[in-house]
Amino acid sequence: MKKEEEGIRIIKKPLKTGAICGVLTLIASFIFALSSFVVRGTSTSSSIFVTFLLVIINVATIFFLYGFFILGKKNGDSLLKITSALLIFGIILGYIVSFMVLSPLLTQTVEITTAKATSLGFNLNTITSEQYVQLSQALAQDQEFLKVFRSLAGLILLCGAIFAVLMMFFGIGIVKLKEKIRFSKSAGVLEVIGVVLIILGAVLLPAKVAYALIFFGLIGSVAAFVLQIIILFDEAKKVKEE
Repeated sequence: MKKEEEGIRIIKKPLKTGAICGVLTLIASFIFALSSFVVRGTSTSSSIFVTFLLVIINVATIFFLYGFFILGKKNGDSLLKITSALLIFGIILGYIVSFMVLSPLLTQTVEITTAKATSLGFNLNTITSEQYVQLSQALAQDQEFLKVFRSLAGLILLCGAIFAVLMMFFGIGIVKLKEKIRFSKSAGVLEVIGVVLIILGAVLLPAKVAYALIFFGLIGSVAAFVLQIIILFDEAKKVKEE
């Protein structure tokens, strides 16, 4: 009896923790998105605030994904288990890559851009549309900037593409539980549709169409995320009742 209770605790705890962390991720992501419109400048306090939010989002997401890893293991869903593990590994690896590669490249990009703006007599905090066009044209002819920017953009695109593919398979893994778990089909399908729309929006050139696709893709992804949180709460409750 004690072994059975211990087994239930082992399964229930990460499911409930994952659900709670999913709610935390949703709230922190909303605040992060809102802060991009409210917080201005690059002061130390604003940088610390943004970094703090990103840490919360990433750590909470790891626990959220671990909940699905346990769910996949419990229900014999290998695809869900593998994609959850790979996404967790990807987040951790992403921190290492950001610290060792992305951050230095981003710093170089900002330094070159600031130096070029200063040489043209522009202030980046009060730059006008006309000045922005002139700065862009000047940077497009700067070989050092182009080299750093291409490396930065290429790395971001590569990471984004890998993450998008994993998220699609993660969604498919959730759909595979449709016969066992409520909302799993809807959550998985919305996840896949959301990722596909965002990818299409990212590669399309017409701005209005691209923005519309990304907007609807984000709505689909958020809806999928909410359903995934509900799934984890439901499954944690089921384990308790068992």
